Amino acid sequence: MKLAQMLLRRRKWVVASLQAGLVFWSLVFAWLLRFDFRLPNLSLLLVAVPVLIFIRLSIMPFFNLMHGWGRYTGISDAVDVLKAVVTSSAIFFLIFRIALGNKAFPLSVYPLEALLAFTLLAGVRLASRMLV
Repeated sequence: MKLAQMLLRRRKWVVASLQAGLVFWSLVFAWLLRFDFRLPNLSLLLVAVPVLIFIRLSIMPFFNLMHGWGRYTGISDAVDVLKAVVTSSAIFFLIFRIALGNKAFPLSVYPLEALLAFTLLAGVRLASRMLV
């Protein structure tokens, strides 16, 4: 019971950590899919991960996505996830590709990662509703 109470007090940090993990895996899976399940240029991927996680987690509060997942999750949350992913993906592209001038990052990874991120972030929310 103490663990549950501790998690409830730190809900935003737990939710942010879980979402950061999902964003991390969406980028890694997109990279693996793009490169036939190999990890070439791992240093570029490792540079992109914190940038993407920071941008995505910074955008999510604007769409009210830092609350917990539970019985009140619905289609409107999935729409909010879509809006947040599209917005943060556009910002990630603008910052990483244009502002930082990183032309080595594959163009195909941007939309693939966004699709995987939406699927993971919305899927976890909808699956948690089914379980609660």
